[in-house]
Amino acid sequence: MLRRINGLIPRSYKGELTGRVLLQGRPVGDLTLAQTTMEAQRAHGYELERAGGLIKALRNLAPLIVSVTIGAIMRGEDLIDAMDLRAFGTGPRTWLHTLPMIFWDWLLLIFGVGTFVVVSLLNLFVPAFGQLWVPLWLLP
Repeated sequence: MLRRINGLIPRSYKGELTGRVLLQGRPVGDLTLAQTTMEAQRAHGYELERAGGLIKALRNLAPLIVSVTIGAIMRGEDLIDAMDLRAFGTGPRTWLHTLPMIFWDWLLLIFGVGTFVVVSLLNLFVPAFGQLWVPLWLLP
């Protein structure tokens, strides 16, 4: 991030910037949208546990339901925008191209197959060729 401020800092050092966001002592990234909304409502003084009956509990859920629904719609719109910006579903992907074999590809393929055949024939017909050489001082 500091390297982006070009010219203000004469030397930049490679490093890592870390941190985490906590909501009532728990990491926010580990919470679902409903849990995050519930924790935010609790931080503002909202108490769901003291409902006082089924009808009262349902009335107390209204701010939670509205905020979770709005949050889900906003996340869905963000996903739609991201998919539109990447042209998802508009046609075939553009980064996949058929690469034809050129002269150097054929030459490398023939060289590799030829080397394999020569080494295999030497291993079959020359008795000492296929043995692994180990220095005598390594042998027990």
